[in-house]
Amino acid sequence: YQAFAQIQLVRSDIGQIGDKVYYGVIDSFSQNISVGSAGANKVWDFNNLSPLLYDSAMLTDPSFVPEAPTSANLAIVWSNEEDNEFWLVNDSGLQAVVLNPVTSDEVLSSRMPFPITYGMAGSDTVDFSITGTPDELGIPLPVDSVRITAYIRNEMEFDAWGSLTIPSGTFDALRMKNVSYTDVLVEVQVFGSWSELGSEIDTAYEYTWFGKDKKYQLAYAEADKNGRMSF
Repeated sequence: YQAFAQIQLVRSDIGQIGDKVYYGVIDSFSQNISVGSAGANKVWDFNNLSPLLYDSAMLTDPSFVPEAPTSANLAIVWSNEEDNEFWLVNDSGLQAVVLNPVTSDEVLSSRMPFPITYGMAGSDTVDFSITGTPDELGIPLPVDSVRITAYIRNEMEFDAWGSLTIPSGTFDALRMKNVSYTDVLVEVQVFGSWSELGSEIDTAYEYTWFGKDKKYQLAYAEADKNGRMSF
């Protein structure tokens, strides 16, 4: 017999300033990896995954991170310092904090409420616009100004729980599925007149497994546009 524990996540299960996260990266997409279906008493066996590299990240006070958003109270500082994450986290939930690179406006996106249980679902929408010169935005175009408008909708569901096995061990886990819909419009201004340059609509699927008192995610997977998984 195998016994799995359906878990509930609260603020204390997410890391605090001073915690360190160790992780393995498998950045090549594969058709042979499946995240499985939704539901209860699931078994996820990722023990045979072979990371291409191992690395670490620090959970840090954002005030010590250059150009960090002022509304964030927790920073995830990765070794490459390019994919740093900033969170506003408290007993009621966790929000991601993102800076508009031109205006420095802070955009908050709800990622999860507390407490978290199996079957919970929610959504969040973020709209923002960036306007600047091609030099400011790093876009080599012979125009006066560029305006980028983005509409992002995240639909989150804690859709499965069960037993997760990864190279570091076996854990009772709760899985979050996140579907992100992004609509980006690019416009350019020439001699005072705005015109549409192009638009792109993208859908991304992400799966995250959490465990009790593990401080961070146990595993993370994302799908490319062809449905191939990367961990």
